[in-house]
Amino acid sequence: MIVERITAEAQATIPDAVLETLGLEPGDSIAFEIVDGRVSLHRAGDEDGRSVEQLAGLDLETLRTKIRNAIDDPRPSVPIAEAFARVRQRLEARWKADDA
Repeated sequence: MIVERITAEAQATIPDAVLETLGLEPGDSIAFEIVDGRVSLHRAGDEDGRSVEQLAGLDLETLRTKIRNAIDDPRPSVPIAEAFARVRQRLEARWKADDA
């Protein structure tokens, strides 16, 4: 866990490790998301600042195979927003379990 102090002007420095992890540089925009009392920081426009393969917890080739198989699946599909909401719920549950 990385800890920073908030100044009297309500500012905090983003540590180098966070900047490097998110690939942020001066002038980039960042976004804050509040979920269940927790705040996440990510590059504005990115889905939580993580790639799809990171969100899914799979290597890129496995993810591509799963996507190809899902596209070829004749059964009714789940809307993408619902699918990502399900992935997000599972990830949040996993993160909470990791924090415990």
